[in-house]
Amino acid sequence: MAPEALRDDTNGLVTVERYRRRGKTRTEEESTVRGTKTTTTTTTTTTTIEATARDGGAVKTNAEGRDGGSAAAATRAATERARTFVFKSRNKLTRCARAEREHRARLAKLAESRAFFDDVDEVSLAEESEGSTPNGRGGALGNRLELSPSGLIEALQGLGLVNDASGLRAKMAATTRRDSMIQSPRAQMLPIGRADAFDRTSDWVSSLPAFSPMKERVESTTLSSPEENESIIATDDEVDSLQGDFERLVIDDECSPLAALLRACGQSEGDVSSMASLVRTHVKRGVKKIGEGTYGEAYRGEDGVVMKIVPMGGEALVNGEVQMGPNEIRSETSILKALTKLREHVKDEIEKNFTDGFIRLIDASVCRGPYSKKLLEAWDKYAVTGETENETPGNLPSNQLYISFACEDGGIDLEHFNLRSAKEMVALLFQIVVALSVAEEECQFEHRDLHWGNVLIKRVRTKEKVARINGVDINIQTSGLDVAIIDFTLSRLTTGEGDVFCDLNADPELFTGPKGHCQSETYRRMKRVTKGKWSTYNPKTNALWIHYLTDVILEQKDFPISVEEKHELVAFRKRALEYESAGKALFDDLFKGIWTSGKKKQ
Repeated sequence: MAPEALRDDTNGLVTVERYRRRGKTRTEEESTVRGTKTTTTTTTTTTTIEATARDGGAVKTNAEGRDGGSAAAATRAATERARTFVFKSRNKLTRCARAEREHRARLAKLAESRAFFDDVDEVSLAEESEGSTPNGRGGALGNRLELSPSGLIEALQGLGLVNDASGLRAKMAATTRRDSMIQSPRAQMLPIGRADAFDRTSDWVSSLPAFSPMKERVESTTLSSPEENESIIATDDEVDSLQGDFERLVIDDECSPLAALLRACGQSEGDVSSMASLVRTHVKRGVKKIGEGTYGEAYRGEDGVVMKIVPMGGEALVNGEVQMGPNEIRSETSILKALTKLREHVKDEIEKNFTDGFIRLIDASVCRGPYSKKLLEAWDKYAVTGETENETPGNLPSNQLYISFACEDGGIDLEHFNLRSAKEMVALLFQIVVALSVAEEECQFEHRDLHWGNVLIKRVRTKEKVARINGVDINIQTSGLDVAIIDFTLSRLTTGEGDVFCDLNADPELFTGPKGHCQSETYRRMKRVTKGKWSTYNPKTNALWIHYLTDVILEQKDFPISVEEKHELVAFRKRALEYESAGKALFDDLFKGIWTSGKKKQ
């Protein structure tokens, strides 16, 4: 975040705070005014009631003493006022009571009709209806009730549930004729000319679709065979993917940070898929969680791809921290792409700088929740080991946005990697120094967070590799180690579009770590060196992190090392604090004999 943006945010906060204070003052004034008005009204009402009471008492006394006309008039006026109030209340109660009686009467009629149809038999009903059951149908008790529509209408009229029987009979006849003519498959009416053979109310009613006024209408569906069901059953990830396809991301402002991030990733609104769909693109087989950070999780697929998933731009806290915004994510995305290009320069003889010391980015994409169930299963297995300090990402909202960085597998981080000799230790440090030196020369790069979890190492068969700095080839003796630097959340570099950086002033807790702890002291040293101006290029911060890595290797890594080799490493740790950049450390005595230079390219 730029200092200007921070000042704008600060001014915005101040403005909001002032507005809140002003709003509170106005609210208190309005409340005071309302309170005054209310008090005045209450006082007036109280005074009126007291006056009425006094008048009533006076009227009663005067009436007992004498029959004055004025007293009688006052008594009638007071009585009228009281009656008016009582009458209004009674009218309201009367209306409520009338509605309650009508409601109960309707319920009673419905109960009566139910009891009628439950108890009546077809013989007694045929005596009351001219349109009784068809001839030859039988009338034994307990048989299924058969009743023509006209007989049903007359029965309902007898119960008082139908007022206009003739009108209802005419409507029913017209409906029957119209439906029989068009032969609607939905109504399932009787064929023309065969109505007499099927003149039963039960058949007519059963042909209609089921309906309940209190429930949603449920349409019947045709069940497919088990074989067909097996072919159309979708997995949970496919369902999540379909949900993501229906819930398209909509961006109203093309100049917004999210729109800029999508452009940096080469995406449009329609390209934002669900996380489950994105994971299937890069992970064809099993997946395992391999690490975590403050804001995200890292997973390794059996296909050799590592995915870093970071929630962004949401309101929910992530491990107790506010989520990173699209602007911060865009900075890391731009840095990853720029450093990946340094790997591609090895194929171009014209390029003056290249190195494979930074992790290669395969794809950077914005996706949306819910969180992939495949990744959640891997997260749970990792949590069982007791190594996690993060909260489960499964609790994040289903519409949460994420950034996914798919990178090649760089190996094991320095914290968990086992060094076998001092020679490997020197090769490890030199590869880091070379990668930082090339990036400094190419794009004024500073990592600013190069702790031992951000250095990946894997063993390879090749014993040499090549880098190029300002046109000069550097042939490196690797001792069978391949080193890659990762995690550029706090990094800084310069591109053709300007400076890309993270404003660390927005995270003051970063500089409040314990005293004497090398990593915490490195953050504070960076702040003193940069003077809090994080947009400016100051490569000394890279030298500070080289000092930190040397300290970690000396104090926390256990490997075979002689006394002389250890003294050399201690001396290098001290000298690293004095270097102004990683490029200056490139020629340190510790690295003599493990590299040679080629011819300078014109």
